[in-house]
Amino acid sequence: MYQNNFSDDCMNKTLFTELVEKTGQKQKAIDLAYAVLVEEKRVSEVAAEYQVSRQLVEHAVNRIVRQERMIASVPNDWVKIAVFLPPELAKAVIWIQEQEKYKAGIIVRTKLEKPIITVEQIELLADLMIK
Repeated sequence: MYQNNFSDDCMNKTLFTELVEKTGQKQKAIDLAYAVLVEEKRVSEVAAEYQVSRQLVEHAVNRIVRQERMIASVPNDWVKIAVFLPPELAKAVIWIQEQEKYKAGIIVRTKLEKPIITVEQIELLADLMIK
């Protein structure tokens, strides 16, 4: 379901804690997932550090990531991105996400106003999405 590279699924401690509370995982699984998702360590590195299989680490991480996807109500093939953008570009990306959720039938309609961005900013977003 997910590749061994969970770098796109990194998250902050607060979100991680909220998601963990809903999964009912044991402390060892929580520690494994935390190392990958919050500390951004590689799966193989965490497996070696805790002397467990890579599959066990991946399973612990996947439980948290699946919980996040359930809460976000997005299809499994959607990709999470974490980037820093100027406020207007961030609004544009969030607006695009809402439009795609609407097209996918996940939400009835978006309450967000269409962002006002320049042609250069649109080109920048297009370049980011192609890479």
